[in-house]
Amino acid sequence: MTSIAKVSSNEARPFPLKITVVIPVYNAEQYLTECVQSLIKQTLQECEFIFVDDGSSDGSRTILERYRREDDRIRVIYQENRGVSAARNVGISVAKGEYIGFVDADDWVKPEMFEVMFEAAVSSRSDIVVSDYESQIGERKGCSRHEFPADRRLDRTYIKKEVMPLFMMGWSMNTVWNKLFRKQLIYRHDISFRKGMTLGEDKVFAMELFAVADSMIYLNYVGYHYREVYGSATRNLAKMDYFAHAIEVYEEKYPQAYEKLVEPGELTRLKSIEFIKAIISYVHLYYEPANGLSLRQKIGSVKEMLAHPAVRASLPAYADHRQNAGRYEQWILRMMNMQSALGLYGLTAYSRFRNDTNTGG
Repeated sequence: MTSIAKVSSNEARPFPLKITVVIPVYNAEQYLTECVQSLIKQTLQECEFIFVDDGSSDGSRTILERYRREDDRIRVIYQENRGVSAARNVGISVAKGEYIGFVDADDWVKPEMFEVMFEAAVSSRSDIVVSDYESQIGERKGCSRHEFPADRRLDRTYIKKEVMPLFMMGWSMNTVWNKLFRKQLIYRHDISFRKGMTLGEDKVFAMELFAVADSMIYLNYVGYHYREVYGSATRNLAKMDYFAHAIEVYEEKYPQAYEKLVEPGELTRLKSIEFIKAIISYVHLYYEPANGLSLRQKIGSVKEMLAHPAVRASLPAYADHRQNAGRYEQWILRMMNMQSALGLYGLTAYSRFRNDTNTGG
């Protein structure tokens, strides 16, 4: 387990804790106050908020210490910079709540969120609670939605048949901050966030827990507000090799419980579909105007992706899967087949123009 440089905590609370919320913090000064305030306003009192400062060099520590003195539900752990996975693992290791949830330091939650989720967990006796969330990228907002039956306990059979395959087909379930996990499920199976992963640690952690969970409940409820900011781990293109990560995920073996769900050929098809979905999202990300890369760097990065053997091998499966896609996506696939980085640049620029025009931007 990661060594802890310093722990600032308050006296133990006089009643059992229902939820531990783990919040990794790294140079999050800009949005941290809003995050902390949304947590201390929680209507559920029997909870603790463990902030793990992962070697921040900005004013995050000052903010955390101020709120720690004001609210005895707040615990603060300081460690050298080891990454978000190590920070979350430290928080899990000292958690006192019956259930564990996660919040990112640049996001915020509604005041009743953890009370709503905990009551659902207890009333349904579920290992995992899943809710919807609102996302914001710049000025654009969206909301996740799942097709699971809402507000009732879903058993192991349903999880295996309907939920676990979603991890192989897309990204809709790959977050941890719109979920609650029973702490003993994590401890019993010794599940932790994998260190050294630049992206995708949420997915692997969630996959492993759903593979061993006996029950879950889905709430058609939005309590979490996810904010994606420039310079965050998911958008820092100048420092991160997104394509290398996509290859790593594509080549990685799923947990054995997942590989037993489908035949080997079908698993390869599903992984190919998810892989190309990732590549298309990275094409859009690389071609965003203000991402810190020069046009030459953008074109070069996209060319490299398009020429890779894994992309060439996976495109037919994705094209077959999306044969009824709209005209824009069909053109995207056509340019990818032609390995035309310039063509993709033109398409994404046109798409941004249309979106800005339609939204009055």
